[in-house]
Amino acid sequence: MTTNKTIVAWQQASQDLEIMIHAPFVLKAESKGETIHCIALVEDFGSPNGTVVLGRHTPSKSAQLIAHIQGRFFSLVDEESYSVYSRSLFVATLNDWGWFGARRQPPEWYTGQPWMDPETQV
Repeated sequence: MTTNKTIVAWQQASQDLEIMIHAPFVLKAESKGETIHCIALVEDFGSPNGTVVLGRHTPSKSAQLIAHIQGRFFSLVDEESYSVYSRSLFVATLNDWGWFGARRQPPEWYTGQPWMDPETQV
């Protein structure tokens, strides 16, 4: 299953990039008792409360609302593209989301450069 491969790829990113990632991650709506199984929670990126990662084909309206209420950034990723760990892809993604970690300095590889489509780069 692609999701399991994607979870493993995020776990590898956590180790290689030396960042905090919880993969898999369960997003919980306290008020409704609703739980949504997500690929990952990436701490320190996207918002001060991290980024919730779901596959782009996963129903996400409820997950997006819950993430927003919890002050988290929300990202849908292409599971096929993220099913194998590629340092350059994951670094580009994390740079695009932005560093919000208040407890420590960003990783040495972090540049904060927004995502650019390689086809349109000059």
